[in-house]
Amino acid sequence: MPEDHEEPRARERPPAPDVAALRAALGRTFATIPGPSDELLDRWARHAAYVLDEGRRVNLTAITDPDEVAVKHYLDAWRLVELIDMADRDVLDIGTGGGFPGIPIALAVPSARVTLVDGTGKKVAVVERSIDALSLDNARAAWIRAEEHLRHERVHVAIARAVGRLSALLQTLEPVRRNFDLLVCMKGPRFADEIAEAEEAGLLPKVFAVDRVHEYELPAGAGARSLVVLKSVGGRGGARKGRGRRAQRGGSGKRRRR
Repeated sequence: MPEDHEEPRARERPPAPDVAALRAALGRTFATIPGPSDELLDRWARHAAYVLDEGRRVNLTAITDPDEVAVKHYLDAWRLVELIDMADRDVLDIGTGGGFPGIPIALAVPSARVTLVDGTGKKVAVVERSIDALSLDNARAAWIRAEEHLRHERVHVAIARAVGRLSALLQTLEPVRRNFDLLVCMKGPRFADEIAEAEEAGLLPKVFAVDRVHEYELPAGAGARSLVVLKSVGGRGGARKGRGRRAQRGGSGKRRRR
């Protein structure tokens, strides 16, 4: 188990936005975006309210404005759901923090089996409580580093968001690269610089290979995003294949927690 370093206590902040304000922001953000059901937006709003309230005591996210939360946490996660097949797959959220993007994905794709890992025990405790509060049976949280988790368990899709430079991440995951099929790195507009850096370090294309890159813009001037999808070189090993069902667009389908 990783050492839980004491973080500076979050300053007591004003009350967090309530569920109604967050639901309204999600409605505005997704008004012209097909896919998410009203039920899914309702559950996302409950999750957001919980995280922001907990964030008054534990450092989880610097984003607190309801419209920014809707765009940068939930629309960003929805793009993953649209672009990466996670139905009936084992998904690993690396360095989940407050539960992003793992919890929004688990809510949007009930057949996915999502494990959220982080090296800070306080954050994992918040994620565990949010899973319980949402009665979310297809997600679990673990206080462990991703490379340790992957020594013992295989996944189909590993997702990394805001975990540092690509070259450092690939170097960390190199010893366990046979234990995931896809590595999806959520990056900004300068992803090419990080790819070049990883090439200079000898990690691309000898150890990992870029399978594809998805680029998109977030609305309201929130910036450009990219999903860099990588595979390990030399075969993927023996991960279980998913049964190929299409991702469910919302709903509250339940699965027994492993």
